Formats: sequence, structure tokens, C-alpha cells
Amino acid sequence: EAFPLTDVQQAYWLGQSELFGLGNVATHLYSELDSQVLEPKRIVAAYNRLIRYHPMLRAVIQPDGTQRVLPEVPEYHPRIVDLRGGTPEDVRTDLDRIRAVLSHQVLPPDRWPLFDGCISLRDPHTVRLHLSFSLLILDAWSIRLLLRQLAMLYEFPDLELPRLEVSFRDYVLFEESRKQTAAYEQSRQYWTD
Repeated sequence: EAFPLTDVQQAYWLGQSELFGLGNVATHLYSELDSQVLEPKRIVAAYNRLIRYHPMLRAVIQPDGTQRVLPEVPEYHPRIVDLRGGTPEDVRTDLDRIRAVLSHQVLPPDRWPLFDGCISLRDPHTVRLHLSFSLLILDAWSIRLLLRQLAMLYEFPDLELPRLEVSFRDYVLFEESRKQTAAYEQSRQYWTD
């Protein structure tokens, strides 16, 4: 079932629209990680385990300004770009092009996924992982946790992550219910005054 956006999510969602001057810009994080040992198939498998594990990696923002977690999504397959054999200048140009696209993209909030990625095979020994996350569904701490878990699942593919006891939806609904209490109203009145 749908649930409300937090105030921060709502600000990001509205700012991503064309309703305001200087809008149509996504609040997101883009990062690149180079590795000498990364195997694309293993990283994709680990990524898909995290998508199944973390509900917010399956979330979308609906046109009415609520969010919902999709119960199932297809396997996620980032683009794999083979740059091996290209001249150093061609490789640099292609990497710059990928960075330009992913670092400035505005992902439609009502369509899954609200993240994107690419795996560049730079040379026989180097793989670059390009990651783009919409901050509509993740914050900086969540991304940090996600990358740590991604590394763990890459290293130990059979690792069982602990069962999630509370979802982000649970948290948001709990916070909304607190707005109906006398203590909340007293605090709101204090800060309003």
C-alpha cells in the first residue's frame, strides 16, 4: 500500500519537477569505483540480492505524491560496456560520456528503478563500476550501508543478511501517527510561537 513521503522526500520530488524555476534537477549521488578484481556477473548477482532484500530499492513515487514499494521487480542488469582494446583517448572519451549521462540524469520517479549503473571493462585488468542513486529512496547513510552490503555479498555470495524487522514504510507511518498526539501538538505550538 502507498504511504506518505517524508518532508525531505517531498522537497526532492517537487524540486525534480518543472513546477519551480531551477527545477527539473535530480537530487542524487553518482560515484565511480575502480577495481582490479571485480567480476561483473558476481557484482550483478549481489546487486539483485540487495534489490530483493531492501524494499526501498523497489520503491517508486506515484503522481499523487505518495510512494509505494513494488512487491516484485525484474532482475536488474546494468549496462556492461567493453572498452578493452580501445586507444587510451577513446577509453577516456567513453568514460567521460558515461559519467556525463549518469551524473546528470533525472530518473522518472514513478518508474522503477530509481537508481542506475554501468560496468565499464576499461582494460584487461580494470573494471569501473558507475553508480547513480536517486536520493528520493536512499540517503547518504543508506548508500553507505548498501555499498558495504554489496561488497559483503560479492565476497560471500551465500551470506544470509539479517531479517529486516522494520521497514522504511513502518517508520514513516509511525512518524505520521505521532502527529496525532498531544505531545506533538505541544511541540509544534512551541516552535510556531
